[in-house]
Amino acid sequence: MVATQQLQQAREDLAARDAEVQDLRSRVEQLEKLKAQQQQLIALKDSDLAAAQKRLAQVGQAQAQAQPAPTAGSGGWPLWLWGGLALLLLGLGALLLARRRKPTPLPPLPRHDYDTAALAAAVPVVAHHDVDAPDLPPLDEHEREHEREVAEDAAAEERTYQDHAFERELAVQAQRHDDSGAVPAAEHLHFALRPDAEVAPTPPPVDADEPWRQPPPLLAPTPVAPVLVQRKEPTWHQGDLPAAAEPAPEPAPTYPPIGRERLELAVAYMDLGDNETARTLLVEVAAAGDPAARAEAQQLLARLN
Repeated sequence: MVATQQLQQAREDLAARDAEVQDLRSRVEQLEKLKAQQQQLIALKDSDLAAAQKRLAQVGQAQAQAQPAPTAGSGGWPLWLWGGLALLLLGLGALLLARRRKPTPLPPLPRHDYDTAALAAAVPVVAHHDVDAPDLPPLDEHEREHEREVAEDAAAEERTYQDHAFERELAVQAQRHDDSGAVPAAEHLHFALRPDAEVAPTPPPVDADEPWRQPPPLLAPTPVAPVLVQRKEPTWHQGDLPAAAEPAPEPAPTYPPIGRERLELAVAYMDLGDNETARTLLVEVAAAGDPAARAEAQQLLARLN
């Protein structure tokens, strides 16, 4: 297709050049005709001038023969006559030259370059200069440089922000994890040493006639007490105390919410089109996370793959 277009363009250029050559040939023929006519006119003028000179010579000889010898003062008349005739001939020649049709200068032949790359590069530029240039005002070089710098700075800030987004999210999640998992040691010790309310020791039976011998009522230990204070009672008043209550079993460790947060962050990266970062986060969640998060992460990984 391109070769056919180039061949057609070459044929059109050759036809245009042939037309120009024919025009030049016609002009050359016209110039040759004008030159021949001028030469004929010059030859005619020369012959007329020679005939006039001959007649003048004959007239002069006849007058000289008819008249007596001229005086010294009358010898200048033929010179003035010759001078006037010469001026007349010069004026006629100048008039002919002025009236002659001047040939118009030939326009320079266009230089055609059949390089495909050059033609392809030149077509948009010509269209831009012919159509777009009159409509758009010229931009200042300083303004273009300033706009370019502002655009580069904005792009650099955006890239920096995107590069550090994952680190910032990890730092926030780590801070949340530390805050949720940090339990005071006193509370741990209290929960470990606090006896069960259902197995609290019962006081021994006391005689109603001796109210002064009744021991003070047992009070439940407050949560702030780190250890249990042993009451000192007389051995004769101490009854059979129940065995020490076993510490309550520790609750099963809960998975930190960082897996869910990373899963949401991976979904956000998938929406943005950053599949590599999303795949990395999903692999981490699938490796260390709660079962629900691992299952969802595996589903998202299968969707990415």
